[in-house]
Amino acid sequence: MRNLRNIAHEIIVFGEESAPLVATAWDPSDDSLICAFGPTEIDTLLTVKRFKNASNPEDSLKIASWDAPSPNPDLPVDRVLNLHHFADAGLITLVLAGGDIVTVREDATPDQDSIEIVGSVDAGIAAAVWSPDEELLAIVTNADTVLFMTRDFESIANITLTSDDVKVSDHVSVGWGKAETQFKGRGAKALRDPTVPEHVDEGKLSDLDDGRASLTWRGDGQYVAMNSVLDSTPKRRIIRVFSREGVLESVSEAVNGLGGAISWKPSGQLIAATKHLADRIDIVFFERNGLRHGDFSLRLNANELAE
Repeated sequence: MRNLRNIAHEIIVFGEESAPLVATAWDPSDDSLICAFGPTEIDTLLTVKRFKNASNPEDSLKIASWDAPSPNPDLPVDRVLNLHHFADAGLITLVLAGGDIVTVREDATPDQDSIEIVGSVDAGIAAAVWSPDEELLAIVTNADTVLFMTRDFESIANITLTSDDVKVSDHVSVGWGKAETQFKGRGAKALRDPTVPEHVDEGKLSDLDDGRASLTWRGDGQYVAMNSVLDSTPKRRIIRVFSREGVLESVSEAVNGLGGAISWKPSGQLIAATKHLADRIDIVFFERNGLRHGDFSLRLNANELAE
């Protein structure tokens, strides 16, 4: 981070009459920001705009807008899960929770549709993210499946998620939580391996868990990690790692209070996630094989934790 230098700082203020901003994407070809607004319970209109001058949002360019009512009665309002811009093709893609995958072309030819629904998932979509090389789209559906689609939106893998997935990684418990396996000598705590937890978690679900799924690709695009709640008894949250071919490579070991946030270190060595406890929030790290690799606590006060 020491090599990063702030070259610009601007704030865009939208009017009260504007629909809520729900997603953004950067267009490096002209340093503009693409924003998606709506829909809401009052207005089902979904609008995509381009902003080149943050100091004057009225100069924004309206790219497209269309009605996006929720196709699922269990989903009161549809929402944008992923907004992506392909600079080389002038194409914008939106993945909606209701199940639609929409493409928007700014400079559509007469034989092309400016707005097109290129695919739909009847069960709805829980999470979606494009690979770093923009060649694969990973989708988690509400039917406990994972889809891998090409840039042309052709399905190349359809994986069903089951409770047996945890058997993929045979994690060995070293018994750090048992008194009979702990060294009680002087200075033992100082000599303890910081990458090994003090006790073995059972994977209890946090009371604050929202049940949502999340995805993150490794920097080279060879693997994608998915964080979701396992439909088991009792329920627990786990991280699955898939290859770009859709093969399940590993599953994380049990962690009490594991949160839904997840991010893969760009170099690909570690996967970071959150752990929610009664009095603090920890950042926990996993290796690609699913094993824990240390953690640290965030310095948050009581008010920040309450938020």
